[in-house]
Amino acid sequence: MRLVAQSRRVAFLFAIFYGLTTYLVMEIITTQFGEFLSYPFIPLAFAGLYQAMFKDYRRWYLLVIGVIGIMYAHAPTSLIVIVALLIFYLIFFTEQPVNERLTRFFYLAISAIYTLILSLIVWGPLATLTLSQKLMRPEPQNLYKDPQNLFTLFNQSIANKGIGLILLFFLIFGFLFLKSMPKVGRLAYFGGIATLFVLSNLFPWNLIHHLPLIRGIEAIQSGHRIMPVVLMFLAAFGAYFINAKFNHHWLSACGLLIGFSFCLLNSFSYSALYPMNVTTSQNPFDNQFDRTSQPELSYKATPTHQIPRSNLNLQNYKVNNEDYNNQFPTDNGSGRTDYLPTTSGHYIDELANKAAILNGQSFKIAADSIQSGSNVITYHLQVPMKKATFLDLPFIRYTGMNYTVKFNGHPLKSSLSKRGTFKLRIPKTVNQATISIQSHGTKLGSLFSMLSLLGWLGLIVLGIFRKRRS
Repeated sequence: MRLVAQSRRVAFLFAIFYGLTTYLVMEIITTQFGEFLSYPFIPLAFAGLYQAMFKDYRRWYLLVIGVIGIMYAHAPTSLIVIVALLIFYLIFFTEQPVNERLTRFFYLAISAIYTLILSLIVWGPLATLTLSQKLMRPEPQNLYKDPQNLFTLFNQSIANKGIGLILLFFLIFGFLFLKSMPKVGRLAYFGGIATLFVLSNLFPWNLIHHLPLIRGIEAIQSGHRIMPVVLMFLAAFGAYFINAKFNHHWLSACGLLIGFSFCLLNSFSYSALYPMNVTTSQNPFDNQFDRTSQPELSYKATPTHQIPRSNLNLQNYKVNNEDYNNQFPTDNGSGRTDYLPTTSGHYIDELANKAAILNGQSFKIAADSIQSGSNVITYHLQVPMKKATFLDLPFIRYTGMNYTVKFNGHPLKSSLSKRGTFKLRIPKTVNQATISIQSHGTKLGSLFSMLSLLGWLGLIVLGIFRKRRS
């Protein structure tokens, strides 16, 4: 924020409003770690674009670092931010000095190319696998079927959920103070209003959802993922507001805001976010898979697979020291088949239950017989196997990946089974066997990693050079 406002005070206030909003804390509690990790980079991406368009375009690398940080953390948020940055550029293109537009566009093109190079380490392997075989994709959701109801959003914010009480205040009453705000502060407020309108049920998604571009954007799966952009704009407006209205009592205002924010966070009923904590038979939203097989974090499933309490009133449930670890939900199956080979997706239940097939006969591999290492899985099988029989292991084999398979320490060739897994031809009769499968990444993985590494080294050298020069 300091890159935009040229003020440490505004930047510090922005950090309070943006960093302590309940929406971001909610992402930690609901274990949406990828989305949470992307949020600090969203303001940096916008600040980098602002620098490239209106300030020092030689600081284009800030835009690169911001967008790459989001890409490394969460793919759908990357799509949201890239679209938002493009819209920002088109809206304010004419605000740039006419004689500088071509130069600034040139540096933005460098940013785009450099971002592509640095992102190869993430997107390169995925592109390789996608081109090598047909993969299952995250289930798309039509944005016009999943808008954010403004009335519900306001109610949640009053209860200090969603955008939270503080930012809700700026959203509702901010227009009263626009005249006393600097231009960037006013634009931040209107940006928050416009972005909130786009993700709300007031936006006419039903009229434009059929357009090819909109259908591509539906990969974000849900409109609520646009909310961090709303929070960023409202937090920026709030920072300008407090700095303008309490300039002579800035330190006291910061202390009060921090204390008030922590009080709000402390009063927040985190477990109210967990309808998924209820048992499968009692929760109509959770009917895909048995959630009891793979606990998340340190949650220990109770016999009823729910938070230990006498009733199901999640709104009134409070977390204390004794049951803190019990607040986390068990696996609900969401995303369980994303990016699996389509052939393997039909066998997801038996693969998740570690079902192997020996010469046509299925058997379950015990959990303590499986050992994981650095990109390697080792099976210790206490099962008699005859020479020339076939063993189908519950390990998915991607066509675009390189693997090394060893049978009792000796390399062994493998083939693809009908389940999309490793199929081995037993080399000799044994009563027990140790089988290891090690992944070496995609066929072009080393090239992608090298290009990204060279890109980062170049960026570091550029930063050192600029610092010495200044």
